[in-house]
Amino acid sequence: MQKLVPWDTGIIADWYRANTLVSLEVPSEGKVLIKLVEEHTEQHWELAFHPYQAIRITTEECVLTVGTLSGAPQKGGFFEALDSDWIRALGKGKIAFLEKSRHFIISTYDDVIEIIAWNCSVRKLETRGYS
Repeated sequence: MQKLVPWDTGIIADWYRANTLVSLEVPSEGKVLIKLVEEHTEQHWELAFHPYQAIRITTEECVLTVGTLSGAPQKGGFFEALDSDWIRALGKGKIAFLEKSRHFIISTYDDVIEIIAWNCSVRKLETRGYS
């Protein structure tokens, strides 16, 4: 059964709507880039997922009580789904490369982004502020 656990990114998220999505890009085959602004510090961050196998974006209202974030810890905005239902639905057990895949969940003010990927690197950017 799927279980959500906190995912330590180094980005502060006191609650699930704490951070603001700046951009989401798929700049090259196999990579997804997400840029966020940390709520309290206005620090910009970049998360790079590689290689990715799937991506899903849902409005926050549709996932809190009955969707992806159901059962998530109260504090935080970054989670990993262990024993992921979605990875299983994609073919884990039948498709070899899915054995390395992880189910990352990034909750932002308006959206919840889910990415199935092997790895994620997090980088603090030089930028601060919302403008």
